[in-house]
Amino acid sequence: MSGLASAGAFSFHLREATLEEIEIYATPISGVIESICAAAEPLLNDQQAAEQLGVSPATLRSWRCRGIGPDFVKMGAGKKSPVRHSAFDIEQFIAQCRQVPSVRAAFEG
Repeated sequence: MSGLASAGAFSFHLREATLEEIEIYATPISGVIESICAAAEPLLNDQQAAEQLGVSPATLRSWRCRGIGPDFVKMGAGKKSPVRHSAFDIEQFIAQCRQVPSVRAAFEG
């Protein structure tokens, strides 16, 4: 859809956006929307997050100390401050861990 549009004393040319332009401009917005949705969700404690991941809370704590687990929120600055996880962060972590079997990858790649 192309055309000439005007707004008061200004006129400008309208054109269709390319898919690449849409992806470039939509990415930051989708990140903001995901963050807002994640903030609205109740936070999970270690036990609840570990259950979703199918591991023990001790494994989850170990991953956190080694910097390899899902993102988390520290509720305070002290060593004993509780840690919480958003369901969105747990889902993102699971998605990042997804593997394609090497045999299937050889045929699809």
